[in-house]
Amino acid sequence: QEDIKRLLKNIGSEILRLDGLFVNAGGPPSGTFSNLSDDDWKKAIDLTLMSAVWLTRETIPFLKMSDSSSILYSTSISVKQPINNLLLSNTIRPAVIGMMRTLATELAPDYIRVNAVCPGYIHTERVEELMSASESAVESLNARIPLGRMGKTEEFGPVCAFLLSPISSYIHGALLLVDGGLYQGMM
Repeated sequence: QEDIKRLLKNIGSEILRLDGLFVNAGGPPSGTFSNLSDDDWKKAIDLTLMSAVWLTRETIPFLKMSDSSSILYSTSISVKQPINNLLLSNTIRPAVIGMMRTLATELAPDYIRVNAVCPGYIHTERVEELMSASESAVESLNARIPLGRMGKTEEFGPVCAFLLSPISSYIHGALLLVDGGLYQGMM
């Protein structure tokens, strides 16, 4: 929290306005209920939820200076469909979505759009870590994704840029899945 305040204090005099804020924290550690400690929970809440709260709180004054600004939270498909062995992520990331939906209402009068993007499996170091670099685990995962493969960072980035840009000026309070069709639910 103090790092965020210090950063914004240092650059605050140079920022005239902020048009977009992309909020993305690394995922909390994997684990199940029986092997996660209270300390694991506290750290995960700070990493995943509170960092989003702190960053949002400190940047809202700069976002209000723009005539059309946007906040985009990056969470996970786990907000729609729990992922095995990711209890912390499955539990805490939906709180970020609750905050996003609430802020969409609260910040609309200030013309600040608020949305979330929920990636499925995008080929990153974290996914490789979760898959333990097992070829069979990757093949099994790819078989579950209707498009037959994990997403690429160069596919995910433009979606985020779109949601932060004025081109998406009427998209507000939305949760967009970027998962190759993995989530099969109706809502």
